[in-house]
Amino acid sequence: MKNIFFKLLFCLIVFVVFQIDAFSQTTIEQQLVVNTNTHTLGGNFIIAVQVKVTNLPIACTLGSETIDLQYDNTKLTYVSGAWNAGAGITLANGYSRTITNTGTVVRVGAVGSSVDGGVNAYGTDLTASYVTWATITFHIASTTTTSITIDPATNQIGLFDTYQNGDGSGGAGTGSITNQTLSTPIVITNVALPVELTSFTASVNRLDAQLEWSTATEVNNYGFEIEKRAVSNKQSTASNWTKIGFVKGNGTSNVKQSYSFSENVTESGRYAYRLKQIDNDGAFKYSQEAEVTIEVPKVFTLNQNYPNPFNPTTTISFTLAQDGITVLRIFDILGREVATLANGDMKAGVVQHVTFDASRLSSGIYFSCLENNGQRQIKKITLMK
Repeated sequence: MKNIFFKLLFCLIVFVVFQIDAFSQTTIEQQLVVNTNTHTLGGNFIIAVQVKVTNLPIACTLGSETIDLQYDNTKLTYVSGAWNAGAGITLANGYSRTITNTGTVVRVGAVGSSVDGGVNAYGTDLTASYVTWATITFHIASTTTTSITIDPATNQIGLFDTYQNGDGSGGAGTGSITNQTLSTPIVITNVALPVELTSFTASVNRLDAQLEWSTATEVNNYGFEIEKRAVSNKQSTASNWTKIGFVKGNGTSNVKQSYSFSENVTESGRYAYRLKQIDNDGAFKYSQEAEVTIEVPKVFTLNQNYPNPFNPTTTISFTLAQDGITVLRIFDILGREVATLANGDMKAGVVQHVTFDASRLSSGIYFSCLENNGQRQIKKITLMK
């Protein structure tokens, strides 16, 4: 009898040691995965809480769990939490569960209060691959980098001693829990940020409107459309805006980026400019407006054509001192008129631009001649084919 007793005792000790060793080698790991990031203030930032187990023991049925997510409520605003039914942590499987928010901590908690190996519910087993247990939705409250951490002090998972999910083959267990602390908390750093415009200014350089702007951060920035409208005494509507140019963005960047754009203004007036920042996915938003006032001088001036020499087209610009009938003609070196580019009533205080197409002419020296109200100016131009 003694031999039988000692053999049974030895087997019991081996079984207990095996069970302890099985649990001691078990690693329960978690990760936080970003499901949605709209990259905009007030937009959604949704994370998934995922868990897996390696070196599974014989008993792997979930008994209880507590996962505390710590976050900065000046950067993220908690909206809601939702359990993933596919993970099996459900009322039908014997679990009471909650997702609560204290303002800086979101607690994802569950207790297998009705798990009894089959009389009421079998519970659910942990698996060797990551499973999403819950999703947490925040709103982006700030465009600065933030993080979400899992508190290691409270982060625990409990496993029932002998329960197994499904057919209950693990037998009726005692219901006691062996706690397994989760692995090192995952930190989500460098949360993707929207395009943060830090400055946008407009200035005047003679007849040019000079626009300059900079960004502190950029995410998926396709670029900037530049829009313009003439400012009148009455407030203009959005339909008055006109696209006048585009500047390519720098995609994704965490350092300051600087941009510029210049427009030659041809008519005196007060003008407003704004930027239409466009993401790679087509989403866009507008900047604030910047205004300039430009005065085109009322002087009689025929400017040199550009380019010069040219082939076969060039642009000729001029201004007038007085309103009136204005004629712009082209002569060859023998004084023969070869083209009339303008002939009509024109206004002073406006930069006029005319294109000269010399496709049908031979290479050589020509002259542009501007006439208005008894005044005349001539410039030599060169056609080089």
